[in-house]
Amino acid sequence: MRETILLHHFGEKRTRVSGDSHCMVKALCLGKLVSDSSNPRTSEMEKNDIRKKLSNLTRKDYSETFRAKEQLKMARNFLEEAQMDPDQEEHGREDLEVLAAYLEDYQFTLWSLKGRDTVLTEEAHYNEEGKGFIGLFHYKGHYEYVTHTKSGKPSRFCYKCSTWGVGHHHTDKCKAKCWWCGFAECKPEPAIKIHCDDCNIDFPGQDCFDRHLKCVTGHALPNCKKIFFCSKCMKYDRTAEFQKRSHVCGATHFCTVCKAKKEKEHECNHPMPTEAGKKKKREKQEKWTIIVYDAECVVVKSGEYSDDPCRGPKHIPNMIVAHMFCNECRGKAGCPNCKEPIIFSYKDDEEDNDGDQQFAGEEEEEDSEVGSDSECDYDESEPEERSKTLTKFSKFLMTDPRANGAYVIAIHNEASRKLSWITWFQIYDSKAAQCCQVRLHLNVSTNHLDETQMFIQLDLSST
Repeated sequence: MRETILLHHFGEKRTRVSGDSHCMVKALCLGKLVSDSSNPRTSEMEKNDIRKKLSNLTRKDYSETFRAKEQLKMARNFLEEAQMDPDQEEHGREDLEVLAAYLEDYQFTLWSLKGRDTVLTEEAHYNEEGKGFIGLFHYKGHYEYVTHTKSGKPSRFCYKCSTWGVGHHHTDKCKAKCWWCGFAECKPEPAIKIHCDDCNIDFPGQDCFDRHLKCVTGHALPNCKKIFFCSKCMKYDRTAEFQKRSHVCGATHFCTVCKAKKEKEHECNHPMPTEAGKKKKREKQEKWTIIVYDAECVVVKSGEYSDDPCRGPKHIPNMIVAHMFCNECRGKAGCPNCKEPIIFSYKDDEEDNDGDQQFAGEEEEEDSEVGSDSECDYDESEPEERSKTLTKFSKFLMTDPRANGAYVIAIHNEASRKLSWITWFQIYDSKAAQCCQVRLHLNVSTNHLDETQMFIQLDLSST
């Protein structure tokens, strides 16, 4: 389960920190090596030595015992350098604060995942002015080093401008990049102006002018073919070769309705659909399968509930009724694929014990952690009761071939608040789905339905 969580939230396929002690310090030292090997301020010779050392400490083909021994030696040496006790095996938040103050040139971010939470929590962030970055993830007493986040809003650290939280389009807005030539290594000379006749831009220095004619990467266009200055509207804009559309004088922003660059005050018009777009939509609608389900729940331990009042007592489904229909039958009886409605009930749980079976990988992990008192095996949360009815429905969505590529729709009603919402998601592989939740709320004052949407990612393998 730990590796599944690492892959889902951070894109890491396996754990790298080995051994039963000094877990946090090991993760910190490994993260420091990754940061130094990625920092442009480190020389190439030093980067090669650091990468070789990191590989020897985390290589999968080396034994667990060897990795744990070498990582422990590295952690103890680091604690001695920081004037801390090298024999202390467990470390907490106070120790992390001391080590962050020692490595003041590195930004630290600590994430955690607690209890039933499925969203990462950022516990702490230190040294906001640091040039390097060390990311740590804490889960069930174990620490791992991470370099970026994958779930929610994917983010990573930019070593050029020393900024955390950057996305896919950060290269266009990086503070370290020279706006004129597009290189981070450029040092402008404001006293010098060199004009380019092709892009009609003045460049601050000969080096900047020469760089704007070169490609930043092998497949990219040089800045000279990306940006130009229009003498008519006196504005900078992207070239037609780069943005694949002609320049419009006076247009200042891209309109999502018109699908084109327009002036700030303009009349919006939806563009006519293209033949390629029409063909794509028709092909997508040729074959489809829809699963509609409704769940009846019971509130468990409502009288004993003393947790967060915003969350409320846990609801456990005791019956789920699902009905399928496809493009062949369109809801008519007799379809060999859709068949009759499928019922998952608590009554079936009393007759058999299939709901007690675990998913693949869970039993092995629990067995490996039994009997160990190390800091890496400490569990922060108590095991929670699993709904057997929901487990069977989840297994149906994950394993039944009929559910592959199906749209799953659930309708929920709450009469006391005059609230209804529709949740749908499409299963695009056996372990994940894209979900959209549409909430319809009856506004008493206007007597109209207000609609809001929320898109999330579901990981069915952890359900």
